[in-house]
Amino acid sequence: MIQQKIAVGAVPVVRNPQLRKRIPLRFVVVAAVPSLRRMLPLLALPVDERNETLKTIKILPNHIPIMLWGSPGIGKTKGLHCTFEPMGYRLIPVLAGCSEPTDLSGIPFNYKDLYAKYLVPGWAFLCSDHPEVPKDYRGPTILFLDDIVTAPEQTQAAFFKLVHERRLGELNLRSNVRIIAAGNRVEDKSAASRMPLALANRFFHIHVKHDFRVWLEWARTNNIHPNIMAFIRTQPNFLSTFDDAIKKGHYAFATPRSWEMLSDSLHALDAAQMRRWKGKADASNDQKSAENYTFRVASGIIGQGLAAVFNTFIRNTMALIAPEEIVKDPRTARIPKNEDIDILHATVSAAEHYIKKKEHSKHWQAFMIYALRILPDLGLILAKQCVSVVLNDLTDEDRIRAAGSPEFSDMFNKWGEHLTVEMV
Repeated sequence: MIQQKIAVGAVPVVRNPQLRKRIPLRFVVVAAVPSLRRMLPLLALPVDERNETLKTIKILPNHIPIMLWGSPGIGKTKGLHCTFEPMGYRLIPVLAGCSEPTDLSGIPFNYKDLYAKYLVPGWAFLCSDHPEVPKDYRGPTILFLDDIVTAPEQTQAAFFKLVHERRLGELNLRSNVRIIAAGNRVEDKSAASRMPLALANRFFHIHVKHDFRVWLEWARTNNIHPNIMAFIRTQPNFLSTFDDAIKKGHYAFATPRSWEMLSDSLHALDAAQMRRWKGKADASNDQKSAENYTFRVASGIIGQGLAAVFNTFIRNTMALIAPEEIVKDPRTARIPKNEDIDILHATVSAAEHYIKKKEHSKHWQAFMIYALRILPDLGLILAKQCVSVVLNDLTDEDRIRAAGSPEFSDMFNKWGEHLTVEMV
């Protein structure tokens, strides 16, 4: 039984000149621009070279199954989807915790009055080397056994043959199918039972933990509400309060999953507010109602105590500098005082959220100018979003023009060694 502790999504800066060969054709045009050429070895890194977990998984032969252990809501399932689907893998999920032993052994039926054959689930057929598997399902595949340790011991025992022999009934798994299972730990008090040692001995084990820096990178490109991003940047210990919830017996607590749920609720509130406030001269009552709504919803998702802290943070950051004000005149737009760090974080998060919308990408230069004026650590965050917009949203002509701008030159002189941006 092999075990390894890995921070999912850790992002080391890797330099590899050979990666230039892998740059998509539409970015070749920028290679002639010195400032971008200096950055290409960092920008063109494939996801697998910036993710410790994925690097480990890819080194292992396909026939070695992997078990992901982690607390509820940490992002085991979401991480697999975000990591493997862009690489061309198809994920076939199996709710292992809801399976019966007969799902794995197969249901016997009479075959021509000669002997019994066994019917197996459709997912087993789609992962097999049977010649009638549809063409669309024959590519690289992850057979994902979710919540395997919530299954009764008899069901877990039924997985022995599938995990070890890669066989179910009369079907063999294809060579391009990898088995990955996931589950909570017994100490998480989440209906998990101990995995039989005979089954555990068949897996490569990875213990997943959260990393707020990696989560913020994911949040930046996945429409997480800017208020939440600003809050986690200033209070990273609140990304997950699961351990505290176990001690106190709370049912509502913070995890990467619950913050995403709260983000969806806040986006819905924003849309509702825009409809209500349209044409109103005084929206103060609606603002107070919105604060009450945010507190009630947050209480039900991340817990009442943290909801109060989050609500106070939002109230204190209402003085953020609006993106529209920065666009209007980035060289003279107000900058929050250094002691008002929460407001500055909120300003940067709001600017990130604003500029990544297609209709606002043309304003990248204004936000780059503003980024160069504010505290370096937060300016780097905003500059990174500006570079991402330039590389992924602008035309080739505009991209070349941007790379030759004085703002780009100033940015590379200030942050060139620290900046990595994933190219889409």
